[in-house]
Amino acid sequence: MFDFLKDISILLFSIADEVEKKADEFKKEREEKFKDFEEKTKEKQEEFKQKAEEFKKNYENDFEKTKEKIEEFFSKLGIATKDDIKEIKDMISELNKKIDQILNK
Repeated sequence: MFDFLKDISILLFSIADEVEKKADEFKKEREEKFKDFEEKTKEKQEEFKQKAEEFKKNYENDFEKTKEKIEEFFSKLGIATKDDIKEIKDMISELNKKIDQILNK
């Protein structure tokens, strides 16, 4: 009976060693996969940032071109643009100031 318990104890210890080895291997594999995942994630983030910047630049360029074409079109039609209206408002403001100065003398 004692030999049987001794054999089982030895078997259990060897199994425990195997389980520990497998756990260490699993841990190493998991750490490697996590590092790979982090690297791929960083690469994708950089890729996304680059594409976002490229899209932003293209959008800004297209927006400016469109804005210029619309202003040119309005100018040809004789419709005042926002800048034209601001300039007129400034001129009116200046005229009002001059009128006030003349009336106050």
